[in-house]
Formats: sequence, C-alpha cells, structure tokens
Amino acid sequence: MIRVFCVSAKRAICDGIASVLNTAHDLAWVGSSGPRKASTRCAELKPDIVLLSLSAPDPDNLRAARTIISKHLRTRVVVLSQSDEPEHAHTMLRIGVSGYLLYASDLADLPISIRAVHSGTVVYSQAIAHMLIQSIPRS
Repeated sequence: MIRVFCVSAKRAICDGIASVLNTAHDLAWVGSSGPRKASTRCAELKPDIVLLSLSAPDPDNLRAARTIISKHLRTRVVVLSQSDEPEHAHTMLRIGVSGYLLYASDLADLPISIRAVHSGTVVYSQAIAHMLIQSIPRS
C-alpha cells in the first residue's frame, strides 16, 4: 500500500485530491496539512508520497518541500501546480522534487504518476518536460 499525504494551504484542494485517489485500491490516503505543519505531520504519518499543491512558489511551500526532502529521506515529493511557468518548475527541480504535474492535464492520471514515483521514476507533465528541455542552452 502506497501511503499518500497532501500539503496545501487550502484544505478543499486536498479533499478533492483525496476523492480522486479513493478509487485506487493500492493507495492509502493518510492525511493532509498546510505547508507550515507538513514536516511534523510527515514524521507522524510516514507517507511514501507527499503531494504538494503549488499555486506559486511561496516561501512556506518551498520550505516545506526542502524540509520534507531533507528530513524524510524515504518520502518523495510531487508538486501539483496550475503554473507551467519555467521559473516555478526550475525552482522545484533544484529542490529535488520527484515530480511536477499540472492540475489541468494530469489530475486524472494522478494514481499512475504516484505509482511511478513510488517505484523510483521521476514524473513531469509533458508540457513541463518540453519546457525544461527547451530551456537547455544549445551549443
């Protein structure tokens, strides 16, 4: 069973994500919190995957991602975002997230993405992957 936790400043977002995941037999929803309590809750609940809802890379979300990645080594962080801005994706990639997915295009495939990240694969939205590749300087 893959244990999934959600981090968002808006509880309704996590509730919506939970409803998407409830039909998956191999995913266990273990809870949610805001970004400031995320690391403490991860220590208590020991999720395999943390879904970090990101509307913009604000300091609390960035701190939550960094702390979870550094303190909870077995937990992987996947960003769910509305933004396909290159700076946002680059920032989260540098922090070390295991995925960056867009709400608009990837929410239906979220269980598949969670399973892939849990197995060790890094998962990015097709639009984000394309944007990241295009941002690499050509020689």
